Order: sequence, then structure tokens, then C-alpha cells
Amino acid sequence: LQKHGRLILGFVPLSSAWGKNLQQKKEDGHPFYKHAHFFTIPEVETLLEKQAFSVNAAVSSLFQPPGEIREMETPQPGTDANAGFVVLTAKVNND
Repeated sequence: LQKHGRLILGFVPLSSAWGKNLQQKKEDGHPFYKHAHFFTIPEVETLLEKQAFSVNAAVSSLFQPPGEIREMETPQPGTDANAGFVVLTAKVNND
């Protein structure tokens, strides 16, 4: 990244119902998910920190369980381990 660049990372947290559902698909040998790696939010934050990034914004969404989506959701600020999708914005610490 360029100096003052940002990384935007969207992922399915392992701890969520969606993460557990997709992890099971992986374990069952699903052709798409068999190569996927799922992480908890703290694990992703630690991976970013080890690469000299600091998270400066986050939103969470998809609180409805797999197979039960009934309505559009508004993303909520911050990280939530129960959310099926989380977006982190991180800044590289190269100042």
C-alpha cells in the first residue's frame, strides 16, 4: 500500500452462525469452501497487527441466520462476533 493507504477487508467471522455453517461445508468437502479459511474477529485483528496495520473502522451486518434472511439489514458500527459479515478498515503503520 502507498503511504497513508487503507486496507478494506470483508470476511465471515468463524464465531458467527454463518461462519459455522460455511466451516461445516468446508469440512464436508464443498468444492468452493474446501479451500477457505475462517477466522474469528480477534484472529483477523491480530493478523493485521502483526503486519503493521491498525484497525480504524469497522461495521458488522448479516445478523439473520443462514436460510432465514427475511429483510435487508443496516450495517451496525463496530465488530460483533454474531454478525455474519464484518468489514474492517485498517491503516498501514508506515509513518
